[in-house]
Amino acid sequence: MERIADLLLGRPRLFVGLLIVLLVAATGVLVQRGIVFDYSLENFLPADDPAIQTWRDFADRYEPDDLIIAIGTDVDNVFNGETLGLIRTWTEALAAIDGVEEVISPINYASLRAEGGSISVQPIIGSKFTAHPDSLAAYRAAMLADEGAVGFVINPEANAVALFVKVDPELNNYDARQIILGHIYDVLETRGGQHEFHYSGFPYIRNAYVNLLRLETVRYVFLSSLVVLLALLWLFRSVRGVVLPLVTVYLGVAVTVAIQMLFRAPIDVLSSTIAAIILVVGVADSIHLLVKYFNGLSEGLSKREAVRKMVVRLGAATFMTSLTTAIGFGTLATSAVVPMKRFGLFTAVGVMITFVISLVLITVVLLWTPEPKTKQIERLGRGRLDGWLRRLDGFVERRARAIVFAAFALTAVSVVAATQLRINTYINDEMGPKTDVYQHLVWFESRLTTPWQFEVLLTGEPDTFKDPARLHQAEAVANYLEARPEIRRVVTVTDLLARLNQALHGDSTIYHRIPDEPDLAAQQLFLLELTDPDLLHRFVDFDYGEVRVAALMNDIGSARMKEFRADLDTFLAETLDDDLSTTQSGTITLAASLSDYLVESLLLSIGLAFLFISFLMAALFRSAKLVLISLIPNVIPLIMVAGVMGVFGIDVSPGTAVIFSIAFGIAVDDTIHMLARLRQEMAAGLNLRDAIRTSILGTGKAVILTSLVLLGGFGALMTSRFEGTANLGALVSLTVVLALLADLLLLPALLHVMKPKLTRKT
Repeated sequence: MERIADLLLGRPRLFVGLLIVLLVAATGVLVQRGIVFDYSLENFLPADDPAIQTWRDFADRYEPDDLIIAIGTDVDNVFNGETLGLIRTWTEALAAIDGVEEVISPINYASLRAEGGSISVQPIIGSKFTAHPDSLAAYRAAMLADEGAVGFVINPEANAVALFVKVDPELNNYDARQIILGHIYDVLETRGGQHEFHYSGFPYIRNAYVNLLRLETVRYVFLSSLVVLLALLWLFRSVRGVVLPLVTVYLGVAVTVAIQMLFRAPIDVLSSTIAAIILVVGVADSIHLLVKYFNGLSEGLSKREAVRKMVVRLGAATFMTSLTTAIGFGTLATSAVVPMKRFGLFTAVGVMITFVISLVLITVVLLWTPEPKTKQIERLGRGRLDGWLRRLDGFVERRARAIVFAAFALTAVSVVAATQLRINTYINDEMGPKTDVYQHLVWFESRLTTPWQFEVLLTGEPDTFKDPARLHQAEAVANYLEARPEIRRVVTVTDLLARLNQALHGDSTIYHRIPDEPDLAAQQLFLLELTDPDLLHRFVDFDYGEVRVAALMNDIGSARMKEFRADLDTFLAETLDDDLSTTQSGTITLAASLSDYLVESLLLSIGLAFLFISFLMAALFRSAKLVLISLIPNVIPLIMVAGVMGVFGIDVSPGTAVIFSIAFGIAVDDTIHMLARLRQEMAAGLNLRDAIRTSILGTGKAVILTSLVLLGGFGALMTSRFEGTANLGALVSLTVVLALLADLLLLPALLHVMKPKLTRKT
């Protein structure tokens, strides 16, 4: 670091110029590209994932499930003249909105009808309904008898209603959806009366997610900035001591976000925390550097000598701590889960960029500004922490073996508790109970239906599904799904055929079945194709070689979903002919597929972080015993956090899977600072006992302060309305506390017990 120190001190204007160029370039990118937010479930998985390819193929051939906005509300009685009049008003007003292709409601919900020997698809009620009691009773009877209507546009009790707004596919982007949703809110606010409306469907969920993400990101940055500001004010109590670290980390954040936008990587639920993380992680480097500068001045060094000593002594240590933190994040870039990959990669880049900015900017500014006043230098060297650290040092020396035993005993208990950890993901993983989206989805799932699709495709040769025997097999699959409590609604071509057969036989319910005669079944399918080909081919392909069994399913989580699909696979194998193949798809299968990647990503990222950081420790200390001593206080907190997750039933999800890698990278920083100081003191001729005491007193204050900053910064994430982010904040905060205790208690205890021999080479 001596060469770097001489270079910085010798050519400060050059490095300031480079920083200005970097800032201008970042500003240009942000002005040109803007800051883009996004939420899309399919973007969680790699493009070549089989589940993604199957889902996209299904959407191309049948219909995507991301064009429908569902609107629901409670009513006293759907089949009331006044209520039906209101529903008609809503339906017509919503249909008139630009960008809306179609609106389905109880007013225009259509069913197969046979009149005068002809078949047609007509609304059960229609826009020209009459409010006569007999007519209302007939509407009620007909609609409650229609399997397609109940659980879709009305509930069985007829006191909840839903309208489904289909968005023009050409306008299915954030900006256009926001305009359409704004018009929908205006329509229902002016014409809704006293009704409270609930919303569902992917267009609504995606935009609500992005809107909340923007607000949360600003809040994370504000709260983290407040924590950093208070810590700097308490520690330095000077304009330079507060402004300089803040400017440093804000520059780091700006450049990091600009790089993210340069590579067209939108901000999602994980990467929304990057700015807050860089703020608290980056300011830790600034604190260490400034404290070292003040210490140098207190030792009687000149300003230039103190700055040079700061760079030489702390430059390598802060580089190593930034590197280990970046490694913890960077290992997540190996994940196949796209948001985890982006989060890890860009946070790692941001941490290293912020370190470089900190070292350059702080060095140059300290060099160009006057020395702090004597009072400030003396005040920084005093404080109650010094006395407390001396008492702590004595306690650890006396109780070293007991501390080590207690740590390993707690670790053993944590290992047992960690066996209860479960990999489990939900489509709506991040939307916690505090959000409106969550409350709206709860209403729909309890009153009507759910937006999550589960699809089973049965595939055979052309004309296979003109055969009643094969149609009965498709019907058996539908019946199996309907009998499962997780499934809310099932529709397939056999439902259409049964309704048609009933309509052709005077609407007698005994004919609500598939015709058993092959010729008759083929004729009725042909009649359906003539009557409403779009309706028919939503559930069967054009050559009758494939049938779609469409279901709406509650989001039960990937753990239960695996069991559900395994049971279904067994049923399909026992029920279907050998020449029929099956495919399972739908949005809900994507979340289930995500869990497999999480297991792989979690193990790989932790393994790589452990491996890389072990190599760095070995290169830094060149002592196997010291490497072991350095790793134990950082592995044990992670095991304890895993145990806490197991005890409290916190699942491993996209939001929590990143905890272990980043916590390991952050936790090891304080260990590096303390062991680097230990190495320096022993190289200066102190024995191990005196070197431990000096290291605790020399680095303990900075370690405690930076840990408190990290605790406050990650604690700010606990206020998030995204459940995964709140868990991330809580668990990383817990890791920071445990790592601090481990560095102040367990690390010196291990040094006392294991007594590593450090030579000048070490």
